[in-house]
Amino acid sequence: MGNFTVLGFYSDSCQIFSHHVQAKSAMNACNVVAQQYSTAMVVCVLDGFINEGVGITFPGESLVDPETILEQPDVFDCAAEPNVRSTRLLADFVIKDWHSYQAEEWSGPDEHRDEYRCVLEQSAATKQVYFQLYSSALDSLSTDVSRNGLCGVIEIRNGKPAISLGLDEHALSVHIDSDIANGLYVRHDSAVTTEKKGFYSFDHEMLFGATYYACSKGSWLQQARDALAEACFAGHTFESAVEASDGWQISGNTYLRNVYLENPLGGDSVKTQFEVIFGDASTVICRVSCAA
Repeated sequence: MGNFTVLGFYSDSCQIFSHHVQAKSAMNACNVVAQQYSTAMVVCVLDGFINEGVGITFPGESLVDPETILEQPDVFDCAAEPNVRSTRLLADFVIKDWHSYQAEEWSGPDEHRDEYRCVLEQSAATKQVYFQLYSSALDSLSTDVSRNGLCGVIEIRNGKPAISLGLDEHALSVHIDSDIANGLYVRHDSAVTTEKKGFYSFDHEMLFGATYYACSKGSWLQQARDALAEACFAGHTFESAVEASDGWQISGNTYLRNVYLENPLGGDSVKTQFEVIFGDASTVICRVSCAA
């Protein structure tokens, strides 16, 4: 028999409960509660006896709706955080380069094959629409790596349609305002630098003149690649146990690491090389290999 905490609420009163139960398993703990309380609506089961204020906090004695939470910023500890926004999810889906949907065998560059996650949310208070578009591979990484891609907010600003854009949701530094009649105003924050820079279009197979907005001076790409390469290494199934490994040797798009595997015949470790190759200027992993 084990100790479990069963969380839920009563359907007749909406009062939240937290019952300490001894049972054969977590699912059996649900059965114990159901037999004792006919109106119990079980939400989840936690291992061990968990008490309020120690690893778990209840917003109230009963279920609390969003309107109540938003009306009590002091109670819910957000009065001093004006930048925290309350949103509802509009859409969340994966999208790829549109060429890949046109043909079963697309011959485009490897770095164009990434899958992106698109998340659309709307502010409950201002009706602004926020979006994030970033490589879905970043979801597997820690929060230390920002979800860089294309992010923005669509809104009515100064009485006209407008959009603000950036690489990540916390730094929307390029702003576009429509006059709805003849054109668009494009402006940027003072931290952004601009330069005339050629943009190669795969569709047209030619270089176009463009204005490049440098929104960040950091080393985000290498940070993301470091984390992705490490995740590949941690998730790889080697032929035998890993006894040791060296640090990464980085050359261009290639990450190489010496790995020392247990020798199934005994004796010295077997040296092998683990390789991760990225697409040009991207987080797309083109190849993962391991060879002696």
